[in-house]
Amino acid sequence: MQKKTAILALATTLAFGGLAGCDQKNASAPEIGVVDIGKVLKDSAIGKQEIEHDKQVQAVLIKANDEAKKGYAALSADEQAKASNADAQVLNRQWIAEQKAARQASLAAIMKTVDAYRQEKKLALIVDSQNVISSDAKLDVTADIITRLEKTQVTYGNLPTITVKPPQAAGSDTPAETEPKAN
Repeated sequence: MQKKTAILALATTLAFGGLAGCDQKNASAPEIGVVDIGKVLKDSAIGKQEIEHDKQVQAVLIKANDEAKKGYAALSADEQAKASNADAQVLNRQWIAEQKAARQASLAAIMKTVDAYRQEKKLALIVDSQNVISSDAKLDVTADIITRLEKTQVTYGNLPTITVKPPQAAGSDTPAETEPKAN
């Protein structure tokens, strides 16, 4: 009787043990992807477009700075320094705003592509590699994302329009002004 009970217990254990993993998903298909957004920005067509846009913005700002400097000749040394500092602050704020807007446009296009990839590959999650402590290299989808971005064009909006106003002696703090950017 003990022998039959032991055999029955062993058979039951094997049966339940064999069924234990039946409801599990296929372990060979990962549900998570990892993307290196920094590398995508550096190596993709979108990153190159952003760099080119930034160069164009920089050229506009440098031209405005050069035009503003021409108006300093009639000012005293102290007024020239004040006008130059005021112009530099305005142009630096515009530069930072332009870079931020361009980066947001680039990231929006990248995120759209990443999400489409995630849906197509039926992944539950794609995370930035900057937020991953350790992962298997086969989860990295960075190269796939870069490839998919080859023909993507990003619209960064119009270049800034800078109006240089002639400096006024003793009292002008902001000789150069920017017009609001319409996007």
